[in-house]
This record gives sequence, structure tokens and C-alpha cells, in this order.
Amino acid sequence: MTLRNLEEAGRLVEAEEACDDPLRMGAYVLGNKAVRGTITAVDPTHKEPGPKRMVCRPLVTLRSPDLCLIPVGRELWWTGQSDGKEFVVEEISPVPGGGSDVVLKLMTSSSTTAFPALGSQACFSIHSTEPKWLGELPDEDPWTHRAAVLPSPGEPIEDTTPQEV
Repeated sequence: MTLRNLEEAGRLVEAEEACDDPLRMGAYVLGNKAVRGTITAVDPTHKEPGPKRMVCRPLVTLRSPDLCLIPVGRELWWTGQSDGKEFVVEEISPVPGGGSDVVLKLMTSSSTTAFPALGSQACFSIHSTEPKWLGELPDEDPWTHRAAVLPSPGEPIEDTTPQEV
């Protein structure tokens, strides 16, 4: 449990540093784990079919000066609200003269979630600063983590009592 807590704390520190510092985020942009650019469109009323009815899934369009190689379907978080809900890369289209238009879909219809302002600079990355639920550990250690139990010494193969001749 201690190791899991330390790993989670390390993940949160890395995410917070990257979201707060554009220089640290640069490595993630170059590694195709983040995209940054100018917000060109925000559609807070976009609806799509859900399991039973139409659901609101707002769209944000970002114009990146760089070619975006992030795969469609990847979850990204807006660094301006990195503890919020995830955005999913919906569509990527190249822009004449270089760069890409990236359409991101917010995966909640909650009215408490903010959007980046139209015309503002924004960055979306793989980093979320929301603490993750780590689940419960079993009460008993798995067999791979238990101490080895040596078999009890057996009876001797040969009879060691003196024999009469």
C-alpha cells in the first residue's frame, strides 16, 4: 500500500509540474502526449445519441501550429482545469500551410465544467491532477508474495538401527 501511495504521489507531482510549467510541457508536446494552440471554436450545445436519449457532449476546436500525431480516441485533460473531466480527441485535420485542427469532445454534460475561452491559448495533455482511486488490496498476499514454505524433513530412506547378524 505504501508503494502504491508513493507512486501515485509521484504521478501527481509530475502532472502538476507539467501543467504549471510550459517548458516541462514542451517535452510532452514533442512526444505527442500533449497538444497546444489557439481555441478557434467552442460548441457547448453539441448533442449526440446516448444509450437512451440525446446527451450533451460539448466540442472544442484547437488550432495547433504543429502537426498533431495524437491518435483519435485518446483522452486528454485541459491544463487550465487538469482536475476536471477528460476530453477525447474526436477529429484531427491538417491545416493548409502547416499545423492541425484538433476537435476535442468533453465527456460530461455537467454545467460546472469550464471551457477555454475562444481565441485563447490552451494546452491539452495526458496529465490529470485528479487523485485516482487505487482500489482495495486483498486481505491475503498472493502466493507469489508469500514466504517459501520448505517441506518438512521426511523419514530417512535407509534404516539406521543396528541389525543382528
